[in-house]
Amino acid sequence: MGHGKETPRQKMIGMMYLVLTAMLALNVSAEVLDAFRLVNEGIKNTTEIFSKKNETIYKEFEAEKISVVFFIPSFTSLNASSTSE
Repeated sequence: MGHGKETPRQKMIGMMYLVLTAMLALNVSAEVLDAFRLVNEGIKNTTEIFSKKNETIYKEFEAEKISVVFFIPSFTSLNASSTSE
């Protein structure tokens, strides 16, 4: 912590906890690793599907952008009808 140098005993205890943590990490069961693989595959599939959908949507936007004629409505007719009421 922030209270000065560690004694050799404290260093040894810290090293033992580090080794214990590493040993526990290496002893992870196969089921847990398989679950991570399954989640990873699901994320990859979802990413591919959404990438394809996004490509399709952008292509549709480009096709509409080319074929659309821009229309700017005239608001003078709206103002005239609202003042006559």
